[in-house]
Amino acid sequence: MLAYHKVDTRFELGVNSVTPARFARHLSTLLDLGMRAVDLPTLLDSVGEGPRSGPPRVHLTFDDGYRNFLDHAWPVCRAHGFPATVFPVAAYVGRENTWDISFPRTRHLSWSDLRELSDAGVSIGAHTDTHPFLTRIAFARARQEIRDSRRRLEDGLGVPVRVFAYPHGDSSAAVRSLVEDAGYEAAFSLDPGAQFGEAERWRLPRTGVYAVDGPRAVAAKVGARGPRAMHRAWAVNRLFRRCGYAGQLVPRRTERSDPRA
Repeated sequence: MLAYHKVDTRFELGVNSVTPARFARHLSTLLDLGMRAVDLPTLLDSVGEGPRSGPPRVHLTFDDGYRNFLDHAWPVCRAHGFPATVFPVAAYVGRENTWDISFPRTRHLSWSDLRELSDAGVSIGAHTDTHPFLTRIAFARARQEIRDSRRRLEDGLGVPVRVFAYPHGDSSAAVRSLVEDAGYEAAFSLDPGAQFGEAERWRLPRTGVYAVDGPRAVAAKVGARGPRAMHRAWAVNRLFRRCGYAGQLVPRRTERSDPRA
């Protein structure tokens, strides 16, 4: 699975925005590699199946739920035959991303935008209410962020919200237990090296795609250029995650054995 954030024509300071033209080249590359684009229900059905034959599969996800997904990414997805899942920051639907350190500010999808996308077949997953580092806040607040975001999205959209994505890819065994307890069917990490399968249902692997990534980099990230190139690409992903967020400077809280206590 590939994880995008922004597909936009505007210049942005940072690494999370990909131009629509480059995004189109990414999708053309995936198709040229013989990859099969699958939707979220198909992906979830396959979690417990184990190794499978056939062409390699790919699913596109978009964290944070920005308006530029509707303006720029979704038209390219439709033109290339790619389903998608969007993970909005629930309390910021229709607002600018003042929770983030970014310039310029970016507006999130509105409720009407999200309903339009859901009606068009885009899957909607939860991504917390305010996008915190879940391992760096109190358990009570982490539980609330995980549960309330799902409730807010389901109330606003009128459809079930089945999956969750960890903000910043930040999770722990205790946080994953909170997600499972909240009733989600699966959760997505930003760890490309995690295993895809039932044992890792609460941290399914995704590979982040960034502004610096061209078609060759995307091919490497999905393993089409061999294991050495793939692991080099994954190492760059880990570097971006480690250095790219000011919140990484916030100390981790002390884990308790039972977050439900």
